[in-house]
Amino acid sequence: MEKVYVGGQAVIEGVMMQAPTATALAVRKQNGEIYIEDFDMGKPISKKDIRSWPFIRGIFRMGKMLSIGLKAINRSADIAYPEEMGESSSATSAIAMILGVVLALVIFIGLPTIIADFLRPMVYNTIVMNIIEGCLRLAIFLLYLIAISSLKDIRRVFMYHGAEHKVVFCYEQCEEITVENAKKQSRLHPRCGTSYLLIIVVLSILIFTFLGWSGEWYIRIGLRLLMLPIVIGLAYEILRTAAKHDSFIFRAIRFPGVQLQRLTTREPDDDMIEVSIAAFKRAMRLEVQTDEGEFPS
Repeated sequence: MEKVYVGGQAVIEGVMMQAPTATALAVRKQNGEIYIEDFDMGKPISKKDIRSWPFIRGIFRMGKMLSIGLKAINRSADIAYPEEMGESSSATSAIAMILGVVLALVIFIGLPTIIADFLRPMVYNTIVMNIIEGCLRLAIFLLYLIAISSLKDIRRVFMYHGAEHKVVFCYEQCEEITVENAKKQSRLHPRCGTSYLLIIVVLSILIFTFLGWSGEWYIRIGLRLLMLPIVIGLAYEILRTAAKHDSFIFRAIRFPGVQLQRLTTREPDDDMIEVSIAAFKRAMRLEVQTDEGEFPS
């Protein structure tokens, strides 16, 4: 079968692997057993659907990534730590996702704008003000990654993230999917969601620069929120294109995001790679070629 795009996500004590038409979740249980199950991603989007159009598809796929990602994390937690989790609640998960998105918007959109506003009496150039705001947004994003990467539980998730990348690379290099072959691969992948987020942050600095700096702070935040879907859609196209080409320009575009993965991935142990392989093989078992699988890994 011709190669297809395969991506995934690290979860609690496991990995979710997504091929174009099949997705699988593999989790290491407390007794050491690897639990594997098919994971429902919903119906594939037709190429004729507006949600698959360039610059629009990135917006919908970001929403799907958030929704499915939270669902996978909750499911993996239920499997890995059933006693602690108890009965899972879809309502609780939905509320958690909504609160998480709102908090992210407050921290990464609202907070930099409010902080920069205190500097307004000292800076008279609107472009400079927007650049300062953008640099604050980038700094908050980097500090956030540094902070969470120091947490023990998050470090284990980041190790599984590295395992996921290594197995995907092993497949893309046409090597037999084994623990030994996967160990040799890089844990840094050009289609990683970390790279996607960095592109969104950097692109927001460039685009928001042209919004000016007038009116009340809540008006400026509102304008940035209105522009955010455009930033997300454009960032997806940049990541997608950069991952497909290997010229100097595209390597330069990929480089910062790939290096940032040194924070969001860790070298996995053999057991973690084994779990990632199990998820990959399950996802590929019934795979058929399509063009619906180009999600960041």
